[in-house]
Amino acid sequence: MATSYKRLPFNVKQIYNNKFNPDKRYLIRMLLRNKDRIDLIIYTKDGTFKYGNGMYLIDETLAHFNMSARVWELEYHQDFVLPIDRTINLSDVHKMASDLSVSDLDCAFNPANLEKFTESKVVEGMMSGAGLQEWLKQMKLWLMAGVIVAGAHFVVFLIKAGVFQSVTGVVPGLG
Repeated sequence: MATSYKRLPFNVKQIYNNKFNPDKRYLIRMLLRNKDRIDLIIYTKDGTFKYGNGMYLIDETLAHFNMSARVWELEYHQDFVLPIDRTINLSDVHKMASDLSVSDLDCAFNPANLEKFTESKVVEGMMSGAGLQEWLKQMKLWLMAGVIVAGAHFVVFLIKAGVFQSVTGVVPGLG
């Protein structure tokens, strides 16, 4: 009788690298050519790694720490050898928005204050300026008129089909 051995529920090499080489471990988020994404955990000794047929360089200045994975993270595109910098310069965003003369600017860009912004007079003015309420009332009237016409047409169709012949004497005018 052959004995089957189960795989260990952990990888000894991975545990060793996590404990003794945490600075050489990276989470790589790769954007593929077909717009899909793949996540890789790599260990590097020389500042490079391979994926598919390509070799990629690691630039530690563009790495940011992923708190949930507890590992340094870099983003790459499959056709580009260096990592992609995805930082947003908020001062440029604020400058562009101030050029558009948007009031309540701090509320608009701060996620904690977004509820205040949506309730502000700016958004209410935009909604009333667009005439959305009047358009919805008009659409409601058109919908009710369409239902009434369709209902009358259906009743006429039932009368012509002879569905009400058994109740000829009950309802006056259906004869």
